[in-house]
Amino acid sequence: MALKDLVKQGVSTFLGGDDKGTGIDKFKANFDLGARGNRFQADFFGPMGLSLEGLRCDTASLPGRIIESTAWSEYGQKRQMPHAVNDGGETIFTFFCDSAFADRLIIEAWQTLVYTAGEGSQVQPVFAYYTDYIGQVDITQYRIDGNSAMKYKLYECYPKSFEPMALDSNTPDSILKFSCTIAYRGWEVEYTQPPALSGLNKGRRALSAVMEGLSVASRFGSKGDKLLGKLTSLDSNLGKVNNMFGRGG
Repeated sequence: MALKDLVKQGVSTFLGGDDKGTGIDKFKANFDLGARGNRFQADFFGPMGLSLEGLRCDTASLPGRIIESTAWSEYGQKRQMPHAVNDGGETIFTFFCDSAFADRLIIEAWQTLVYTAGEGSQVQPVFAYYTDYIGQVDITQYRIDGNSAMKYKLYECYPKSFEPMALDSNTPDSILKFSCTIAYRGWEVEYTQPPALSGLNKGRRALSAVMEGLSVASRFGSKGDKLLGKLTSLDSNLGKVNNMFGRGG
């Protein structure tokens, strides 16, 4: 049996039906209400006790990751060969201002620590040691039921810039906002409470169906054998996840 047929058989097992729509309906029935972009909280932990927990953050961006590559070829067409993983950079936050501008004051104070070492000032900056001004930013994304779904942790952070704030007497009576750019070196993410859906167990049954076919196919070539080895490792990890969440395989 060809590999594509084995995969198709596994997907059919996962959907629990034929390819005429019954399986797709079952798949949709297991889909939850979805993640919402307005359910988050940003917490800032700077040096020297500067912290903003539960800040009035209006918008934020979750950082991504890039595998840097170089075009290379021993002959013929070039291929992109990876040479570095880059998950550092900058991300922008926008905040509502309270009447005392307390949130902006803390962000600004944190930024001044970067260039006011000794007798330094914004006119004649003296930059501090890196470890003296970096902090951490946590961005928690919540599910609709109020429980945490995932938490981003940005490491070695500091406020690189904050944007000008426009004032206009002709605008409606709206709350002022200010934006700042946070530089960071790296990040990690924790997926804290996955929803209890039955798809995990279905996925394992689909995986078992594919592995059963590959165990036969592997007798006729090394590629099938290597793929079977990778899927066996995946099956072991999936079993650990099932045990972690209290569900059998």
